[in-house]
Amino acid sequence: MIALEAAERLLDFGASIGASPRAREQLEGAVALHDILARRRVAYLADEVGMGKTYVALGALALFRHFDPATRVLVIAPRENIQTKWMKEMRNFVAHNVRFADMRVKSLDGRPARPLVSCRNLQELVREVVLNPNRDFFLRLSSFSLPIAGGDAVDPDAARRLRDGLRRSLPWLRDEVFDLRQRQAFKDNVARAVCCALPVFDLVIIDEAHNLKHGWSEKGASRNRVLALALGHPEVPTDRRLFPGYAPRARRVLMLSATPIEETYVHLWNQLGVFARQEGFEGFQDQGLEEARKKELAARFLIRRVTSIDVQGRTLTKNLYRRDWRQGGVHHHDEPIRIEDVRQRLVVALVQKKVAELLGHERFNSSFQVGMLASFESFLETAKLKRTDPDPSNFDDPEQTDKTDERLGIDVKDVNSLARSYREKFDAELPHPKMDALVDSLADAWQRGRKALVFVRRIASVKELKRKLDERYDAWLLGHLRRELPPAALPRFEKTVELYREERKDVLARAPEEAAGPDAEGDVDRGGSDTFFAWFFRGDGPRGVISGANIQQRFVQRGAVYSTFFEDNHVARLLDCRPGQVETTLSEALGMDAPSLRTELRQRSRRFLSRAKKHARADRFEAVQAAAIELLKDRAGAHQEGARIIWHQRFDAYSGLTRAPVPT
Repeated sequence: MIALEAAERLLDFGASIGASPRAREQLEGAVALHDILARRRVAYLADEVGMGKTYVALGALALFRHFDPATRVLVIAPRENIQTKWMKEMRNFVAHNVRFADMRVKSLDGRPARPLVSCRNLQELVREVVLNPNRDFFLRLSSFSLPIAGGDAVDPDAARRLRDGLRRSLPWLRDEVFDLRQRQAFKDNVARAVCCALPVFDLVIIDEAHNLKHGWSEKGASRNRVLALALGHPEVPTDRRLFPGYAPRARRVLMLSATPIEETYVHLWNQLGVFARQEGFEGFQDQGLEEARKKELAARFLIRRVTSIDVQGRTLTKNLYRRDWRQGGVHHHDEPIRIEDVRQRLVVALVQKKVAELLGHERFNSSFQVGMLASFESFLETAKLKRTDPDPSNFDDPEQTDKTDERLGIDVKDVNSLARSYREKFDAELPHPKMDALVDSLADAWQRGRKALVFVRRIASVKELKRKLDERYDAWLLGHLRRELPPAALPRFEKTVELYREERKDVLARAPEEAAGPDAEGDVDRGGSDTFFAWFFRGDGPRGVISGANIQQRFVQRGAVYSTFFEDNHVARLLDCRPGQVETTLSEALGMDAPSLRTELRQRSRRFLSRAKKHARADRFEAVQAAAIELLKDRAGAHQEGARIIWHQRFDAYSGLTRAPVPT
């Protein structure tokens, strides 16, 4: 047990967010987690989103490491980006929130005392722990989904790659460990082999632990079972001849999730079961046990705090200051949407017909989940998006991930055909009642200055939503332009719009990877064809038309006529005159006649230009300004101090450059 005052001497949560009640809550949470883990060997941090669960968990880790420098840590994040984020937050936490270099948590240079190791898969984890187990390891949950898909047996090529990778670190493994005839047995043995290589971790942190809500049994996700066996689950019979070191590898387990329970306390029981920590919590499975009693059981190891706001001296939690829409509805509270559009009714009927035909096929039995239908979520060309989607499936459900048809959605082919046909015929996205209702509610957000945060179940739905919103934005923008343009310009404008639509249709018809280009992320923003605004005002625009993009280049390119239009005229501002009066006012300030001033500026400005034979208009403008400011800063008078300030802020960097010499 650790006193709060002792922890506060080591940790300063206020260094990141300022001295506030939230910082105090995080410190209290870290101490509470430490004490629960020390007492029960399992703890669950279920604070609401935005309360800093990662930092609270790192605080508990720091307390263990400070009082026991030999503490070994394994962090399991759900995905690669979260894995990277954990490592970044670990470095930031140690640098800013650990008060002093104790040489246990924080080293003299402000970095973590132990090296941080990122592992892409189980083979890397095994290799790294064999090399040096006294480091902090960061793994991703998806690494426990072994890539050996096949039928009841495993894919031999994938299995051999996995076997060879493990044998490089564990050469003593026998051949019989890798029996390829039964897929589940092969996965179990791989997990047992990994367990034999791992050290005992004093603290295992599982982020987004709700992903384990279906447990580790053979009927659940194989990923969860591989995780359980890799950490040495004691309830699985294991041949000690083949796996002599198999034993529990997690001394303490800390789980994190804002949603530990979705429907039933059985989900919490299942999560505990993956790590063999369910003893004493059997009540979670008892359907007859009262809700209050189950909450008491959860309170033994689970911490949950909720966000709140202060309103006129009153502290309000979410359920007091927000309104939940539990009965459906988009436009109006708890008023379900209605399918009133004829096209929507027809499309829904067509999709339902195709789905009914598929579900009646002999390949799909009654155990198939309707939730695995692509059309149940959205009418989108999922197969085309799948080719560029790094995620192994379209859905985030852990079940059924071993079957390709079920990962993609069995109705993908038919839905794709409908979507393509509709787009070719009507030049618009396939109607979707739910999606269209959402788009209706967001379509005027840019006019009202409102923001919305939308969560979707399927990653590809984001692209579909964007395309539909792009269409609405186009309709609004084109309508506005038609109303504001003079009548004489409308025929030419309509031809330009037609060119845009043809180009956009061609882009949408191509595969996403072709439309994006090989280096789309690293290229300069060329506008694209997502919307008319992006195409005409930011992109290349149509040939033979003075588009917004063409006009923009006249101001952007340094050699263009208007390249100095938006540039700061420092000399005019300093002399408090209009740009057209600069020469006269500068002559008076320096006591020089106009011809002599021009000659002096011409000679001095060469020092601020490169040795190129020809210089851009914007470069010449800047060089002359530098020469004028230099003259003013070296001449005693009313403008000297201001000129010195401008010189040091804007032009002093030129003084160290090798430029063309000034003629004498």
